[in-house]
Amino acid sequence: ANATDEVDCFDWSTSQSCPNFPHAFANLGLLYTVNPDPFRSTCLWVNADNGADQRPGHQRTGLRRTLICALARAAPDLFLEVTLGAPQRPGVKPAAALAAGLRRRQTAVGPLAALLLHGTPRERVISCRALGWIGSSAAIPAVLAALADPEWKVRVAATKALRVLHDGAAILDLERLHADRSPHVRQASVIALRKLTREVGFIETWL
Repeated sequence: ANATDEVDCFDWSTSQSCPNFPHAFANLGLLYTVNPDPFRSTCLWVNADNGADQRPGHQRTGLRRTLICALARAAPDLFLEVTLGAPQRPGVKPAAALAAGLRRRQTAVGPLAALLLHGTPRERVISCRALGWIGSSAAIPAVLAALADPEWKVRVAATKALRVLHDGAAILDLERLHADRSPHVRQASVIALRKLTREVGFIETWL
């Protein structure tokens, strides 16, 4: 892929995006990376492109693993949370959401829940996935609400998240998905219910 010289900047000492960014620097040649600002020690440059493939007539799909890994490994405290809540270039928020999930960032539950409510379909799907990885019970109301999302992929992601969040109270909500118009959602709900009912049955037997 072609590298791009345009970066966003975040000052982690103030938890604010930096003014006059995104900015293109001559001959920088970065692509999907997180780098220290060479001029200000408290700032990080976040780089991504707009998803365009270098070949005419093609579009790149999916997220760059290098950006996700860089965010998960190098982002300082609250960087991911602020990134999720502020306007970003395409591809940055989904990568930040996945990175927050991989790092099990409890402080990212609120921003991820907000992204699940207001984000693009892809951002909502990834937010569900990340909230499931984090495993916080505080995420359950937002994930339950996503079962009614108009996009079937979001409903599937919410169903899978509830399966790993071990929320026995979600059983009735999942049972309603047996009548969902999407076969993918119906299948995901059957698998989730099988797991949750088995867990609840074990707990009741133990008690």
